[in-house]
Amino acid sequence: MLRREYSHAEKRKLHEQEKRAIARRAVALIEPDSTIFLGTGTTVEQMAPLLPDCHLRIVTNSLSVFSLLDAQADYDLCLIGGMYRPRTAA
Repeated sequence: MLRREYSHAEKRKLHEQEKRAIARRAVALIEPDSTIFLGTGTTVEQMAPLLPDCHLRIVTNSLSVFSLLDAQADYDLCLIGGMYRPRTAA
């Protein structure tokens, strides 16, 4: 049984190498002009700097992911609304 939920900052520090490897593999599957959904999570955040330099439509419910990508001119970003949950940054 989970005694407590880790904070977003705590999760960033867990299994960093594995998260980067997963992120590299996932990004390799993305084709130009695709629409992709990037959900919440520190593994998904690792994908942001690795995304291809091409036109993409990115849908996300993660404020962290949105913030990492908002300066990219080639990306059409769609931030899904709802209640903000600080513990997960979503």
